[in-house]
Amino acid sequence: MQNIKKIVLTGGPCGGKTTALSYISEELKKMGVKVFQVPEIATMFISGGVADIVNISQTDYGKYLEIEKGMISAQIALEKEFYNLSNIFKDERRVIIFDRGIMDMAAYMPKEHFEKIISEIGLDAEGIFGNYDGVIHLVTAADGAESFYTTKNNKARAESSVEEARLADKRTLEVWAGHPHLKIIDNSTDFENKMQRLMNEIIELIRL
Repeated sequence: MQNIKKIVLTGGPCGGKTTALSYISEELKKMGVKVFQVPEIATMFISGGVADIVNISQTDYGKYLEIEKGMISAQIALEKEFYNLSNIFKDERRVIIFDRGIMDMAAYMPKEHFEKIISEIGLDAEGIFGNYDGVIHLVTAADGAESFYTTKNNKARAESSVEEARLADKRTLEVWAGHPHLKIIDNSTDFENKMQRLMNEIIELIRL
């Protein structure tokens, strides 16, 4: 295994991502791996004062694009700082887990607008994919585990219905579809086994 791996944890709303982040961290620590977790930028922005972002996107799209550009720039800066932080521990095996990545933001705007934003920053999709060793998509509970779908565990979540959650899940999966190491964890088992399947994929990715 290389000394450091960078993995995005993404997926639809209520897919188990919050629980998964804690689970992954604890399991990797047991394996002697130092884990860094990069928080989700969108949640930080929304809970930090941009709570009406859905309304803004419908009433002032120019302002919405500026907010999204700010999110992408903040994501890039935060990822860079966590990478620099991880390099302080060069003598240890390290994994950086990203609570969503740059491409997640592409799921919430037209493709041409996202491409324009990242082009202005000096990026393209291929370059973004190359920044991550692996991407794991946790399928929303609204697709296969509907009785467990809820919006109560994330105040920043815009999707309220099962149908909206499924559409958000589909859009998120589509924007990451070009990554060579994209893994999908569906709801074909109970949640405990979903987390175990996730961990198995993490182990495979850090062995690449």
